[in-house]
Amino acid sequence: HPEHPIQLVIAGKSHPADDAGKKMIQDLVRFTDDPKVRHRIAFLPNYDIAMARTLFPGCDVWLNNPLRPLEACGTSGMKAAINGSLNLSVMDGWWDEMYDGE
Repeated sequence: HPEHPIQLVIAGKSHPADDAGKKMIQDLVRFTDDPKVRHRIAFLPNYDIAMARTLFPGCDVWLNNPLRPLEACGTSGMKAAINGSLNLSVMDGWWDEMYDGE
């Protein structure tokens, strides 16, 4: 929206044996290189704890969209909540346990 633009910062790393996950990241990287969206989407490769420490405090909304029921626990979402971010997630991992229906 022209009056309320958003910036998406996407960070991730797939498991070395997850070929579908690796392909999804490759497709995402190609998409972020499109001149129409390049100024609004940034992909940060090799997500790790050090990167998370930088991302959590500056995040307004934490998006967590794992494939159900494959999310082990979703601790990133917990850390984002502790840092004051809103969580937008599918019902999996920690969110499935904490969501109260409201």
